[in-house]
Parts: sequence; structure tokens; C-alpha cells
Amino acid sequence: MFFARLAGGFVLRTLANASEAFEGDMMLGVVFMAIGQATVSHIAHERHLTDFDAGLTPDDMRRPVSVLSIAGSLNIPRETARRYVARLIDLGYCQRVHGRRVIVPGEVYRRPELVQALGHNKRDLLMLIAAYRRAGAPIEDAG
Repeated sequence: MFFARLAGGFVLRTLANASEAFEGDMMLGVVFMAIGQATVSHIAHERHLTDFDAGLTPDDMRRPVSVLSIAGSLNIPRETARRYVARLIDLGYCQRVHGRRVIVPGEVYRRPELVQALGHNKRDLLMLIAAYRRAGAPIEDAG
């Protein structure tokens, strides 16, 4: 139960960071994160640490994702996902490619509000790892 509390606290802090970065609209941040993750999920995590500048996947390696795919991954209605994606495009956080599909361009992650949110998320993740270790659980068991 202790580890569930740790993980729950991390998730809640991540959602609060998303809400702050997206002008109080947590769901907009969640849809943004879902698009960002979906477009790079085909790339091994290790490559982000070694092969890409600042850990950012080049735009030409990002796989565009459909609104339907995002709706399915978040278990929300397609129309709800479509509205959030349209808003992200209007705000310049996403761009349409290949017709109806979208990506989060790498340059977006350099925006001050996202740099701050990602910095807070990294801090919170390191706090989670430290608390996990203090509890006596080896980090290798986290998988």
C-alpha cells in the first residue's frame, strides 16, 4: 500500500504540473502528453538518452497519431479528443501532418512553460525514486 501511495502522489503531481502548464486545463495537458508519448513510443527509451539532442526525438522520426487513437488510449469520446487536439493545434502545441494525424514538434518542448513543467516532473520522479529506495526496495524491482 505504501508504494501505491508513492505512485499516486507522483501521478497527482504530474497532473498538477500539466494543469499549470496548460493554463489550468489538466485534460488539455493529458491529451498533450498522450500525443507526445504516442508519437515516440516506437523508439527505445535508451536512444533518447544517447542519440538525440537534449533527449528530443527529431520530428522526422515522430510517428503521427490519429485523434481516434488518442481517444482510445485515454478512454474518452472521439469528439472530446478532437476538440482538445484542435485546441492544442490552435495554441501551437501540435501540428497536423499527413492529413488528420498530429505530432508534437520537438521545438514545443523548449517553450518556457513546458521546460518548467518537465523540470518539476523530473524533480518529482527523483523524489519518487528516493522515497522508494528509502523504503528499502531496490530500484531494479520497480519494473
